[in-house]
Parts: sequence; structure tokens; C-alpha cells
Amino acid sequence: MSERARVTRRTLIGGATAAAAVGAAAAAPSAGASQRHGGGGWGGPTPPRGNEYVLRDGFVLSMDPAIGDLPRGDVHVRNGQIVAVGERLRAHGAVSIDARDKIVMPGLVDTHWHLWNASMRAFMVNGVADRAYFNVTNILGPHFTPIDTYRSTRLGLLEGVASGITTVHDWSHNVRGPEYADASLRGLLDAGVRGRFSYGWAQRGPLDVPMDVDGIRRTKDRWFSRASTTRGLLHLGIASRNVVPGQSPRGSITIELARQDWTSARELGLPITLHASPRGLVTMLEQERLLGPDLLLVHPTLTTEAENAIVVERGTGWSISSVGEAARGPEEQIRYAELVAAGAKLGLSIDASAGDGANLFTAMRMLHTMTTNRLGAVPGITYRRVLELATVEGANTLGLGDVVGSLTPGKRADVITINRLDPNMAPPGDPATQIVGLGQPRNVDTVMVDGKILLWRGLHVGVDVERVVRDAGQSATEISSRAGWPT
Repeated sequence: MSERARVTRRTLIGGATAAAAVGAAAAAPSAGASQRHGGGGWGGPTPPRGNEYVLRDGFVLSMDPAIGDLPRGDVHVRNGQIVAVGERLRAHGAVSIDARDKIVMPGLVDTHWHLWNASMRAFMVNGVADRAYFNVTNILGPHFTPIDTYRSTRLGLLEGVASGITTVHDWSHNVRGPEYADASLRGLLDAGVRGRFSYGWAQRGPLDVPMDVDGIRRTKDRWFSRASTTRGLLHLGIASRNVVPGQSPRGSITIELARQDWTSARELGLPITLHASPRGLVTMLEQERLLGPDLLLVHPTLTTEAENAIVVERGTGWSISSVGEAARGPEEQIRYAELVAAGAKLGLSIDASAGDGANLFTAMRMLHTMTTNRLGAVPGITYRRVLELATVEGANTLGLGDVVGSLTPGKRADVITINRLDPNMAPPGDPATQIVGLGQPRNVDTVMVDGKILLWRGLHVGVDVERVVRDAGQSATEISSRAGWPT
């Protein structure tokens, strides 16, 4: 039986439990391994076993103003939850993890990411029009199978986890049926990350019919009727089609059809996300009474002061894709400082894995640099403020502010550590300046999601990295063959 034939909805859902068990087994050190390393705690080549840890003696960036920064602090984690943050914490029976010379902070939060097309990197050629992002994904998207979607999702998340990203918004605009949603969700679960899956449409699909409400309802019932199915890590949303003609090569739907789609989503209790860069779009959505706190807009490059006030009043959020938006030309400038001044809900976005790396360090740095270049030094727009955007603010914008985004007792333990003594970071100074001004994915040492260690000493835990890469390459070859392109 072929691999494609084996990937059914039952295996996509049920296989997650088995995969988690395999990952846990692979992660556990041998029974004879020492649980101490020097004075700081565990520091061996394999992650510690157990479900209770204390990360000790790191520079704790809590991103919680009530806790602040601790130059030599501890974070106590038990059963996937942050129990305490402080200095010299007592935690009888917990495994101590050596965090000396490391920054300990909440995991990074992405708020908009097209994970399905990560494998399309194989066909991108800078400076060649027909090998640019929109053309590549439009031509090859219709030739994806569910297993291709799964493999591409795993590839993107392999990079993302190694970059310190613990929460993602998988904005999937190539859902060709419920089995594609199953594949994306299985990929998210097998990667162990937290986040939202937004059910979209099919590349080159019809634009004169409503969205696949039956498929969305089936996905909601199958995956989200019980929190245990996704281990409490995932929630569901919808990815809306464009509503402005000429907005992108993917086409658009009428505002009447959008209203129908959004009404269906709201009846199902699902948040909505829309690509919203065209001039005047916020004003139009306000006039149509479609804005609301359940709506997330993407690409705030042409908004006006009046529109910024409108989104704040309606509780609507914005996701900023600074790397991709930097290439939109001089007329389109990210209105980050203006939205901060207005008090808008904001988050940071990877955007497209096919063309841009899963690197929120670069996204933070580029956003700050572009803002400073456009406006000069803006009071309050600091590296620290941009780091908030990539952590606690992004979590709030995705509706997860009570769950993650800061190292706050009671929140879930999505924690990363960053090496302060790597050559590009040393000698260590202000940690926010280190992270945003100097940081790179290779500085990420440990990644923990819901208390489970996914990355240890910069290496993936319980993942066959070579196979993930090989499978994504195989999918790219097969997709190209089915499409007969590029020749």
C-alpha cells in the first residue's frame, strides 16, 4: 500500500497519539544518565525525563510587567504549566535545568503563516517573474495531495521550532477538501506546536460560491469537539478570500459573498482572518458592518489615522508581515508606530514559507529598522516593544493571552532559552537588544511547548529531521511532475 493511500482521516487524527509516544520515547535519556551537570542543573546532551523542571540561573525575560526581568532567575514548570517564577526557587523532586548564560523567555508567537507551501521553495527564483511566489503557488497549488500538505507543514514547522516559535497561525489557503485540513492539523500536532488552524479555500478554486461550510463544520466536529483530540494545543478559524478586485492574482469574492461566509463562521463561533492591504478596505468593512473583535486583518500598509481608530474601537486586530511587506514598494509602508499609538491589537507574522524563512528575529529587526527609517526615532518603539509584539502581544491578538505569551504562573509552559555567549551575541548586554538587534535562530538552545521539550541544545527531539526534509523534497518533485511545470 502506498504512503498516500495510508493517510486517511482516521490515521491523520489517531496517529497523533502514537507519534507523541514515539517522540517521548526518543526524547528520554538512558536510565543511567546523570541528572546533574555542574552547579546549575541538568546540562547533558539529551533532555531530562519527567514532567517537572526548574530552569535555573538564567536571565529571565518574563514579559509580565508584574514580574519583570530577573538577571538570575528560575522558572518552575510542572505538568505543562508554569508554577512559579523567581529567584532560588525551591522545588523538591523537580529536575533542575542549567540555564546559566542563557535568556529564558516565552516562546515566540506567529500570527499568520502559509505553512502548506513551504516545499514550494524548490521552485522559487528571485528576479524571474514566473518563478515568483504568487505564480509558483497558483500553478502548483491545485496539484497538492493531502500528504503533500502534511509534509510541507512539517517542513515549515521544523524550521519554526528551531527558530524559537512555539505558537503559529496556520493560515491555509489551499484547503481542497476536509482531508487537506486533516493533513494540516496532523502536521501541527505531530510537530507539537500550539496555535490556530484557519480553514481556507482551494488555489484556483471557484470564487462565486460560498466557502466549504460543510467541510469546516466536519473539521470542527472531528477535531475540536473534545479538547483532548488536539491535546488542548489547537483551535479553529477561517481564512477568508480577498474582497477587493485586483488585490492579488488569487482573485476575490464579492462583499455579499464575504458577508455570507463570515456569517457562517460567526454562527460556528470561529475567528476570521483576511488579507487587508488595499487602500480604503477598513472603511469599506466598517460601512458594511463586518468588523469585530473576532476579525484579524493582515498587512497594515495603507491604513489611515481614521481607520486605525476604527479598528481599535471595533476590537479588530492586525498581523504584520514585515519581511514580505518590506518588498511592496515605497507607497506601502507598515503603519506599526501609528497602530501602536492608536492602541490596536497587533501580532507579527512569518507569512509565506515558500519565499521567506521562518525567522521572527529578522522580522522583529526589520520592523524596527523600517519604522525608524520612515519616522526617525519614535518614543516607545524600542527593541523591547517589538519583542512584546512577538510574544505577549501576539498571544493576545490570537485570543491566547490567558494561556501563553509571558512567563506568568498559571499560564502554559511555552518557554525558550537563547544562548547569550554565542559569538554574535557576546559579550552579553541588554537581553532585548541582544534578541532583536543581534539574535539569530541558531542562538535558540531549548524550546518547550506545554512543558514538552521539542528542541534541546539546538537539536530537535524525537524527530527524524532528514526524513522530514527528504519527504518534502519528494513531494515537490511529485507535484511538479503532476503539474508538468516548470519544464
